[in-house]
Amino acid sequence: MFRERWARDNPKAITGFLRASLAAKAHMRDDDAVWHRLRPMMRVEDDATFLALRDGFRAGIPSRPPAEGEQAARQAFAILAATGGTALVGKTHTLAEGTFWSGAPGQ
Repeated sequence: MFRERWARDNPKAITGFLRASLAAKAHMRDDDAVWHRLRPMMRVEDDATFLALRDGFRAGIPSRPPAEGEQAARQAFAILAATGGTALVGKTHTLAEGTFWSGAPGQ
């Protein structure tokens, strides 16, 4: 989470951060050796827990373009608003503009 103005004022920093994040996720998705180095820090007591955490992390890495993820989030929010009303989502029934940053690489 960051302010859009900060991102506009610091394009090299935000682009570098996002690229590093994507590279780290790809590395953790594709390389089991990374996980073996992380295992002691995870403090898991058995292989099943270790594998469940590793596989759960990998399953949570977005695989579609950011614009598709944003559209899916907007659709999910609309469903929540329709079914739960103001008790669930408050007075708004759509995600606020600016919820998703449009300046990310690949958008």
